[in-house]
Amino acid sequence: MRHILMDPAFEPVPIPTYDYDGNLIPPEDYETKLHGATVHVKAVVVHQYLRFKDSENYYLDLRYLRVLREPTELVQAETLPGTTVAAINPAPAAPVASSSKRCGFPSLGSGKGKAAQKD
Repeated sequence: MRHILMDPAFEPVPIPTYDYDGNLIPPEDYETKLHGATVHVKAVVVHQYLRFKDSENYYLDLRYLRVLREPTELVQAETLPGTTVAAINPAPAAPVASSSKRCGFPSLGSGKGKAAQKD
């Protein structure tokens, strides 16, 4: 993957990613902000029929990510002398207060485009 990112023939396009409060998360913070978090993924399946090849292609187009629950914290717990295991200390679930019917947050984007969009 790293060689693809370093190749000038490819231009990486970051997936818009939002925190629990709806603020945009910069790509350099994805690992720290998303590792262990529960997220909503908005994706669209795109179908392409190539008549001249008589073949079909399907693509998954990720539109955005939205944090629904903050990451959990990993803590170390002693088991036997000299050994440890990671235990999960879950973050408390944040209350969802919204009039939206979709996962407690308003829809991002107009939802209009060439591809049929469905959650």
